[in-house]
Amino acid sequence: MVFFQECKRSWWVLLFILFTYMLSMKTLDSKDASIGRLLEQTTRLEEDKLRAMQLQAALEVEIASQKDPIWVEMMLIKKLGVVPEGCIKVKFKKDELETMGGGW
Repeated sequence: MVFFQECKRSWWVLLFILFTYMLSMKTLDSKDASIGRLLEQTTRLEEDKLRAMQLQAALEVEIASQKDPIWVEMMLIKKLGVVPEGCIKVKFKKDELETMGGGW
């Protein structure tokens, strides 16, 4: 009985405690949301870094092999469509492939 009488006299203290508790819970929720967003961003950045490192390694190999005549010939064939001497270049149009039944 005495406890309830004390609570009636100091209602503002209980209200302050309740308000502080609610505020701290809201802060924790927003903190958890921020942590989640930062973890997603970290994952994306790590994936981007991995892709960039793979590209860098591929470019380093490409640069290192530019003095190799076989590699130069392969790049001419692959990127520019150059055909080596003695070979015939065959090029199909898309609609011709479909009529031939080879819809690759």
